[in-house]
Amino acid sequence: EFSPFGGEEHLWRVDIDRAGNAWFALSNGHDACVIKPREPAVDTKATVAKESIDSVRITMAAPETPEPRFVWRLDGGVWSLPQKDAEVRLASLSGGEHSFEVFALDKYLTPDPTSAVVTFSIDIDTGQQIAGWIEQLSSPDYDTRNSAVKALQQQPEEALKALRDAREKASEDAKWWIDVAIQHIERSQKKP
Repeated sequence: EFSPFGGEEHLWRVDIDRAGNAWFALSNGHDACVIKPREPAVDTKATVAKESIDSVRITMAAPETPEPRFVWRLDGGVWSLPQKDAEVRLASLSGGEHSFEVFALDKYLTPDPTSAVVTFSIDIDTGQQIAGWIEQLSSPDYDTRNSAVKALQQQPEEALKALRDAREKASEDAKWWIDVAIQHIERSQKKP
């Protein structure tokens, strides 16, 4: 009987389709094996609740799946790593429409064949939001300033212009933090 795990060959590639079928190919290029999922397909659910003017809490669930893990992304971005926590808090979001997509994995890492998508709107003036974060760069609290730098990175194009304008009128201490924010944004834009 053939086994993909016997002999001197090693796994060359593993593909898993959205129905949970796993295809294993061996390094010899000739042998392959398909493993069907063991349980019914995972069914992912998601709900959104607004926490503040620019933050939301997403609650994820897979009701029929014991100990699910969740993989998610915001606005078509990069997928997260699998996580056991069924809640995600998204803060400092830009104004406008947003889309949150999530799928659950069962204990065998079989994915939900269809992801759950929730959409929501953040009604905030981006200019006022950025001005508030720039003001926080002068806070006496280090954590507040650090959070403001991270928030400004989420809206790089709008933030860079506002930061450069604010630098001209800022105190020496605030200039240092403004420079930090500018450097972080510029470095993040250079990454592939």
